[in-house]
Amino acid sequence: MKPLSDGHLQVVLVELHRAIEASTAAAIAQLGRGATLETTYPPNGELQPSEVAALRSLSLDSTAQNALAKLISDASAAAVFHVFCLMDGVCDPEGVDEEPWLGVRLAEPDGDDHTMLHDAFFESYWEFKRPPAE
Repeated sequence: MKPLSDGHLQVVLVELHRAIEASTAAAIAQLGRGATLETTYPPNGELQPSEVAALRSLSLDSTAQNALAKLISDASAAAVFHVFCLMDGVCDPEGVDEEPWLGVRLAEPDGDDHTMLHDAFFESYWEFKRPPAE
């Protein structure tokens, strides 16, 4: 396994910032127009008609939109930062008995046989929601 190059790491990190900014802007834009309000996460988290009506009733001036954008961006960045802390081994995952947690590393692909993380992310949601074993 070849370690991730500094150049590729920088591309991924910059793209994460770009994705946070773009997804935040898209969320704010949905509130400001008559477009269909849609969510993709959680997988079973479709907005209910009463929730859509409540969101439509919000009257957000540009100051409130800017503040909301900061909150959404901060929440997104916090999740990414936590994953990086797990990967770096500077925090421990909940419910994992592996001691000590050493983290995980990104690597350059070396073939076609690898887990597709974007698919595994949504598929793992149900594992996350499963009640803990007693």
